Amino acid sequence: MEKRIFQLNQLSCPTCAKKIETVLKKTNGVEEVSVIFTSSKVKVEYNETLVEAVELIDKIHRLGYRVMESKKA
Repeated sequence: MEKRIFQLNQLSCPTCAKKIETVLKKTNGVEEVSVIFTSSKVKVEYNETLVEAVELIDKIHRLGYRVMESKKA
């Protein structure tokens, strides 16, 4: 299992955080997602043989949010 933290540009509301969390949780290979609205961070635990970090970043981008940084947790 891979753990990664994505730092987003800025989340504008708690509903936005929930939207990101919901989409990522539905992704095959994602085991756990936690979106921290106040710090604009997304913590994801996933199976790297089923999904790659770039795919998760792409999903976040398609929701309209910019990932500023991605690092292993």
